[in-house]
Amino acid sequence: MKIKLIPYIILLIFLNSCAEKSVCEKFKKGDFYETVLGNENINKKITRINNSEISLIVKRNGEKVESTKDYKIIQWINECDYILKIDESKMEMDESMREINRNGGILCEFEYEYDNYLHYKCTSKLDNYESSWNQKIRTE
Repeated sequence: MKIKLIPYIILLIFLNSCAEKSVCEKFKKGDFYETVLGNENINKKITRINNSEISLIVKRNGEKVESTKDYKIIQWINECDYILKIDESKMEMDESMREINRNGGILCEFEYEYDNYLHYKCTSKLDNYESSWNQKIRTE
């Protein structure tokens, strides 16, 4: 009986990995909206082209704001997880941005999909302090 279940278990694992790939694939290129959850709810519009990301804060705590564009380089770890580094060739960086890049960038790990959003936990190091936050991304 146990031996007969093994092919079904392998098939289930395979189907699960294929489903995750298709979910994340649609968020690799295009225009998206990102919500950073925390003390301040920050809403950004992001555009991903190849391995580049351009982000612009559009709302903070529900209020419209004007901001400058941030340019980042995306390094994909797998189909869903990635590292963001600030692109110093396209924008002026302050010391905290340089330190984030020196410490490996911002690690964004996929947690789950719900209601057309991909939910991520992101982590970065600054001044020997590790900071984590949750964010969610949806298509336009």
